[in-house]
Amino acid sequence: MFKKLILILIFVNILNIKINAQQLDGLKNQKAFKFSGSLSANFSMYGQTGSLNNRRDPFSQALGGNATISFYGVDIPFSLSYANQQSNFNGPFQRFGISPSYKKLKMHLGYRNLNFSQFGLSSQTLYGGGLEFNTSKFRMAFMYGRINEAIVNNGLNISSPSAFSRRAIAGKIGYEGQRNHILFSALYGKDDSTSITDYIQKRNTRPQENLVLTVSIKKTIYKNLFIKIEGGASEYTRDTRAKIANPKDLNPIIKWQSTWFNVHESTQLLMAGESTLGFTSKKVNLNLKYRYVQPDYKTMGAYYFQSDLKQLTIQPAFTLFKSKALLSGSIGFQEDNLKKLKQTTTKRIIGNGNLAINTSPSFGIDLSFSNYGLKQRGTNRGVDTVKVQSVNNSISIAPHWQLMRLKYQHLIQTNISYQKSSDFNIINQQTNNFDGYVANVNYAINKPEKKIGANLGLVYTDNRSQDFMQQSINGNIGFNKSLEKAHTTLSAGYSTYKQFNADGMSQSINTGVIYTPFKKQQLNFNFNYVMLKQPSLQGQPMLNVNETYATLGYTYNF
Repeated sequence: MFKKLILILIFVNILNIKINAQQLDGLKNQKAFKFSGSLSANFSMYGQTGSLNNRRDPFSQALGGNATISFYGVDIPFSLSYANQQSNFNGPFQRFGISPSYKKLKMHLGYRNLNFSQFGLSSQTLYGGGLEFNTSKFRMAFMYGRINEAIVNNGLNISSPSAFSRRAIAGKIGYEGQRNHILFSALYGKDDSTSITDYIQKRNTRPQENLVLTVSIKKTIYKNLFIKIEGGASEYTRDTRAKIANPKDLNPIIKWQSTWFNVHESTQLLMAGESTLGFTSKKVNLNLKYRYVQPDYKTMGAYYFQSDLKQLTIQPAFTLFKSKALLSGSIGFQEDNLKKLKQTTTKRIIGNGNLAINTSPSFGIDLSFSNYGLKQRGTNRGVDTVKVQSVNNSISIAPHWQLMRLKYQHLIQTNISYQKSSDFNIINQQTNNFDGYVANVNYAINKPEKKIGANLGLVYTDNRSQDFMQQSINGNIGFNKSLEKAHTTLSAGYSTYKQFNADGMSQSINTGVIYTPFKKQQLNFNFNYVMLKQPSLQGQPMLNVNETYATLGYTYNF
């Protein structure tokens, strides 16, 4: 058993693949070797009239293959594709990641995404190694690895600036039960200033350093009432080459830890936190959340972090009428510019409500409403005017019926939605005020005994503002039939699109045949015919295009 484990770890460490966690204590139940996949070939033909340029090649072909090698439950995928003299091969040699576990221990090797805290290590990808030890309530974990390799910009790509190689170590320890928990985590990351050798790029790139400490506490106060508090303190140095700060100028917290780490003039200590007061039961769930994040708060353990905000959110949910109705929603108030350093302060109000009613197994209706408001004002009297003020509302009603009969099955789905955007800034009202309506209905009928079915759909849209209006309708109808004795499935469909206030329209007809002569082999044929009428642009004549597209394919599974 031990020899098998060593062989597996060596094997996956050589390969650069991403693999889910494996239960090593269950290896005896896994097959030692397994090989599966598929091969496919497609040949296509395309033709058109009415356009000067073809949107596709008249003839094209494509070959593809997917294979997976399994070794004691570890999957290694490969893929190969070829199309019109263009080929592509994807093997397991890009990213490796495995998290084998044995009873209470779990090991992390290669590229892994771990989440210790939303304010610390939060799903950042590390390439390295780690270990977890979890009992029923005790938690302990650590991870060390590289966050990113050094990047040297050649001056041609502005979106990818130069960056030093960055490494980090993170750990978590604590107690976690179903009703209570207390968890501590820490992260320390630092850039390697020697990882870039080019003098100019090295001089213009700032090496950074980060220490983050977090704590998460949950306490059940009484039966279904609980309180949860999570906070983080991030000491972030934006340039480790900056001058060392004078200890006399440091606040007590930074001064205390400066005996372990250098504190530079570019070092900031910032806080973030979130608290939740919640009540949960079979029929009622209620959460009251408050979130506060100081400006510029950041952590090397997260790809992106929204800072400079305080937000209060109320989230109720109720189960009514013997679980036949579910009412839920939320309302939130958000504000930025916490330190009053910006010229404007933005306030947001976000609210939504949802009601799902199922009066019987065959009928139900979903109702939803949302409101989003934004207001921006200056922080001093010189600019104390409304910069931005708008409100967006949307309403949706969606009834649905499902009738299950012995011979026929019917499904009807409808949806009516309305969206309104109101801008109270006089200058922008003409372009930003907007009303939109969407209504659709879909009907499907199936006869399982005969393996035959049909569907019908209709969508109407109406969008308008002060100087713009667009109305359109889209319809489709489809049919499918399975011929068991002939190992064949047939399908056909028709769709049309029309704009009422323009000359543009399109129609399409499609048919398909799937033939399965053997269990692992399949032939398919698809034919599409499109009629497109495009309105004239800048004095150009009306464009009428007819397109034909056909595909013949073969698939073999092994």
